[in-house]
Amino acid sequence: MTRASALFVWLIASSCAPAEDPACRPGFTRAGDGHCYPPPPDPAVPSANEVLEGTGPCVPRKPGDRIDVVGGCLDGACANRTFATIDAALGGGADCSTNSSGSTWICVWPQQIEGQFPVGDDDPDDGPVDGTYTGIIRARRAYDGAGPSGEGVGVSVRCWIDALGLPSEATFADVAGTLQPTELVWDRYGTEIDDDLQAVTNAALPDGVVDELTLTGPP
Repeated sequence: MTRASALFVWLIASSCAPAEDPACRPGFTRAGDGHCYPPPPDPAVPSANEVLEGTGPCVPRKPGDRIDVVGGCLDGACANRTFATIDAALGGGADCSTNSSGSTWICVWPQQIEGQFPVGDDDPDDGPVDGTYTGIIRARRAYDGAGPSGEGVGVSVRCWIDALGLPSEATFADVAGTLQPTELVWDRYGTEIDDDLQAVTNAALPDGVVDELTLTGPP
């Protein structure tokens, strides 16, 4: 075979070889079967109930009687009572100061229980007059009391869901791509729990642990 003939044969063979597979379209990936497939769809956004059902686990406090959700009371101090009544129930020692607008007394007792009272014209400089009523009673972060199921402050949000069922209202925050409840409200009981701080860093993010409990009493 002449050199020219050999070159011709090589060209014929080259023209019969299969072309290299083209690249997949942007965003598509070639699978083992040789076909290009689009990316899988994003997972569906979970419902509020799914997020709440996925909280936990609950590690309750020792069950007690210091939190009375039905009555709207903490240590015998109840919402919608006078300053004098609450002060007597808690043994006195309230530290009171007005809020930034000067319209509300915020009084905190040594048990880390808070009441809020409207500022009146006849109030002394250090707190509300005895006949002033509060609309709420609140357990602050350091409160160590518990209810019949061990629910309280400093426990998992899940403990409250186990005790009271799913809430009437819920607010969530996105934490590293995961929804976390920050506020749960049970209208039936006049109860609200809040989780808006990290336990270690105090960063304004929920961490699954209750920071405050607010009772307004049953409707």
